[in-house]
Amino acid sequence: MKYTLLRNIQTLTLILFISGYSFAQNKALNIHHYKISDGLSQNFTTDICQDKLGYIWVGTQDGLNRFDGYEFKIYRQNPSDKQSLSDNYIIDLFIAPDSLLWIVNNNGLEVYDYKTDKFKSVLKNKQSKNSTYLTNIKAVTSDDSGIVWLRTVDGIIEYNPVNNDFFEYKLYSDGDAGGGVFEIYQLADDNENLWTGSSNGLVKFNKRSKTFTSYQIDKTSKADNEIYAVFCENKNKIWVGSKNKLYVFNTTTESFKIVKSTVNFNQIQSVFADKSHTVRVGTLNGFYNSTSTGDFERFNLEDYIYDEIEIGNVSNIFEDPSNIIWISTDFGIFKIDTKKTDFKLYRKDKNNSVNFSSNTVYSIYHDIRTDLIWFGTRGFGVNLFNRQSGKVIHYNTTNSNLVNNNIYCIVKGSKGNLWMGTNEGPTIWSFKKNQFVSFCKKVQNMFDSAFKNNRMSDILYDGDIIWFSTFKGLYKYENDTLKSYTKKDFGNSIVDNQLFKTIKSSSGKYWIASLYGLSKFDAETETFTNYTHDNNKISNNIVPTVFESSDSTIWVGTGTGLNKYIPEKDSFIYYTSQSHGFSNDFIYTIVEDNNKNLWMSTNRGIIKFNPSTEEVTNFSLEDNLQGYEYNVGAVYKDENNELFWGGVKGLNSLKLNEIKKNTYAPKPIITHFYKHTKNGIVEIFTGNKKTINLEYIENSFDIRFAVPEYSYPSKNHFKYRIKESDSEWTDLGANNFINFFQLSPGTYTFQVIGSNSENSWNIEPTSIRIIISTPWWQTTSSYIIYILSFLLLIGGGFLIYNKEIRKENRILHEKQIVAKEVEKQKELLAIKNNSISESMRYASGIINALLPTKEQIRKIIPDSFVLFMSKEIVSGDFYWVEETEEKIFIAAVDCTGHGVPGAFMSIIGLDLLRNITEAGIDTPSKILDHLNRGIYSMFRNEEQGHKLKDGMDLSIIAIHKYKNIIEFAGAMNQMYYIRDDKITEIKGDRFSVSPINYLSYGSFTNHVINIEDNDMIYLFSDGYVDQFGGPDDKKFKYRRFRHMLLNNYEKPLEEQKKILKRVINTWRGTLEQVDDILVIGIKIQTDD
Repeated sequence: MKYTLLRNIQTLTLILFISGYSFAQNKALNIHHYKISDGLSQNFTTDICQDKLGYIWVGTQDGLNRFDGYEFKIYRQNPSDKQSLSDNYIIDLFIAPDSLLWIVNNNGLEVYDYKTDKFKSVLKNKQSKNSTYLTNIKAVTSDDSGIVWLRTVDGIIEYNPVNNDFFEYKLYSDGDAGGGVFEIYQLADDNENLWTGSSNGLVKFNKRSKTFTSYQIDKTSKADNEIYAVFCENKNKIWVGSKNKLYVFNTTTESFKIVKSTVNFNQIQSVFADKSHTVRVGTLNGFYNSTSTGDFERFNLEDYIYDEIEIGNVSNIFEDPSNIIWISTDFGIFKIDTKKTDFKLYRKDKNNSVNFSSNTVYSIYHDIRTDLIWFGTRGFGVNLFNRQSGKVIHYNTTNSNLVNNNIYCIVKGSKGNLWMGTNEGPTIWSFKKNQFVSFCKKVQNMFDSAFKNNRMSDILYDGDIIWFSTFKGLYKYENDTLKSYTKKDFGNSIVDNQLFKTIKSSSGKYWIASLYGLSKFDAETETFTNYTHDNNKISNNIVPTVFESSDSTIWVGTGTGLNKYIPEKDSFIYYTSQSHGFSNDFIYTIVEDNNKNLWMSTNRGIIKFNPSTEEVTNFSLEDNLQGYEYNVGAVYKDENNELFWGGVKGLNSLKLNEIKKNTYAPKPIITHFYKHTKNGIVEIFTGNKKTINLEYIENSFDIRFAVPEYSYPSKNHFKYRIKESDSEWTDLGANNFINFFQLSPGTYTFQVIGSNSENSWNIEPTSIRIIISTPWWQTTSSYIIYILSFLLLIGGGFLIYNKEIRKENRILHEKQIVAKEVEKQKELLAIKNNSISESMRYASGIINALLPTKEQIRKIIPDSFVLFMSKEIVSGDFYWVEETEEKIFIAAVDCTGHGVPGAFMSIIGLDLLRNITEAGIDTPSKILDHLNRGIYSMFRNEEQGHKLKDGMDLSIIAIHKYKNIIEFAGAMNQMYYIRDDKITEIKGDRFSVSPINYLSYGSFTNHVINIEDNDMIYLFSDGYVDQFGGPDDKKFKYRRFRHMLLNNYEKPLEEQKKILKRVINTWRGTLEQVDDILVIGIKIQTDD
């Protein structure tokens, strides 16, 4: 009886739950507040507009601001510059059809010159030509003919910029104070008429007849006739705002209609009707929007600022081409993106009535038949959510037969029921019985034994088999029996017991993600193949998820990026934040949409990845995500291509079939151009310039740009090229700047294209031509002078030479026989010497070709230097740099002798080192062991055995890219590293790499050193410290060398190199260089 009653109650509750009232969820908006701390000149803003280039202009009581999406550029009055603003208090702004920016401030009317970035005063207050009354300008507009119209406290002024003529039309008769105390005026233009407010009603000014017509709303109420705001929606419809009411004026019937509202407006300051016909009203006590019912509601801008202040005085409203509403207020400006947010967010908070038992979502299932969402929590049971009504039903161990309140997975079973994984084994929801049901006693006892206090992360249905992924191993349920697969210390087994997910691939193999690696299971042979970071297979041992895409590719989510399985090589390709621009590398879940895009939840939002194009789109809090951090396994894709994700702060959904991509992508604008001069960096204003001329010494410069699409400016992307040399575009990602250094004289056409935050590209480039002048000594006229001077010099020299030749011929004739013999000997010696020199230069060329170039070193280890000073043409010292996926190797090698013998050893050493690392040897000590073996094998023969003493002293390090450690091994040579003004010496083994030592000594020692940011590492041969010189012709020695490094290690790397070279040359003086010199310096830059 009790069981039946409980079942009936649950059924009735569910019926009422499904048939609940519609839940009106507020659409999440992308709203951003800009204030003085964001770069605005002042919080009290008076007007806002957008020019044809895309810049947002903001007027304040303390200056004019230009915004490009990244920063504000402020214009203020400069008393020493007559072309600056004449006054900082901005009253009104207007962008004319001819793209001019007109400004009204306390001093009158000004216009902004886009070519010079300067201002020109047009009409000053109280100084109008032929004026019989005071001019006090309050508003400005301009029509298609180029005529500028001004609203003053007394009437209208017509200004013709072509001939600089002004005509005044007085609204009030002399002595009429009707507008004398009225401070707010606006102008609206319907092409034929100007519409403006006054203290005595709405005023129409006919531009053709130059006549005024006044329209009173209520002759009995002065307050209703005080018109502050006027907006022309179309030729027949004028919105009119009075002190506390909103009206629509019909220009055909010349009648007012009051807009009925439950809102009590407090002095309407501005009115705007956007493209969706939503009417937006700014007042002294906030911002209001019209609703679908025709009423108005207050939009609480205060919810989007951190300061406890009430927003009032909404002075202006406008909509840009991307459907973004911009609002100027007395506390900064607001950007409201009205485009529909693609991501839906569901959670319990103070702003809604959704009553989730917890916002931490660990598992999800969506029933498309009823549109009900099931999601599991940690510690708070299961929630059944009706997103249409907003109602939630909680199921837990107290009010239902749920076995545990930790729900880590929800899977639909073969019979249509829901299986849920908990800390106490699986539990089943029966849709037929509308309740959780129990297993039979035999199965329950078996499950209790295996799953007690055992987190069940995933359930996989595989025909008649069910696979359970738990924190105590993998379990296979078949024919009422349960078999476990756990990690073993010896023999073939699963990689780890703490499992997150199991999938069955199209090849029939099972892939298992765990806390310590990835396993591939062959069910026929019952064998596991394990992949870990330790065996150089996957990028990280933590594997929260594994997924097979529709093209049968296996994708693995790890703690450091996405891994793609390559079956042919049984290896993986890595995709990370560094290589592909992921917002975060910790991949919690992977799911594929119907367009074959991969969607991944991470520790910093959601990533969309197109495997074909490798295009990456990152989504963050700005996209209405529940938070940055998501949970393992909390993802679901339903049959309608809707995706769901669970995180620590709620539930997100994304209806991919309903996404409308933002295609508005205007051309980029070049916002800043900085040239580098000997006196520092100087900005050149580009404006609408097409060409910039630079002197030859100004051949380094920086360019900044922006796409004036303001949805998410930080996510707009750019590509650039130099037209003369690049046919392909270089992708800058979201970087809105590029730096050029030391370009040669010539002409360069810089082109940039951009996209909005949704990767909609405008392929029309913005271009600017940069001309770098040629220095005078490289001009054509200079070369002509050079040639003439050279010819004169040759001619004069020839005359002198000819005279001396005749004199010498007489002497040489007498010594002809001796001279011939001497000449023969000279020729023989010259031939031999030239042959030797040519051989040495050829050997030097071979060695230089084998050594890494400066560009290669700079690419692998940007913060480094190599000081390499050979004693002779060829050197016995050499350096070696190599990079693998995980490590960077650097070695400083000193071969036996110098000159030709040392060169031969250098060639052998370089070849052996390359072969060793290509063989996969990546530990410094092992590299030295194999190098020793290689030298021994190469120089051993039947007659000499291993008696040859030639070899090499060296030090080698391996820098781990993803760990803050280095490994070191040395043969006779040591390594220094400096941290916090302390130098530490790591000594190498006291034997060289040579055939004679191979059988006499053991293996080399491997040292592991923890490193920190800005550590300096030095590798070197003994050539520096053994150099004779100084006042007593003594060796430089290690003590002096260490002291010099300590005094200079914080300086830039190139400066350190110059200091080392200058010091040793000064120390040597006129003495001969005794040995080859090699010093390598590396500055550590860690990635925290």
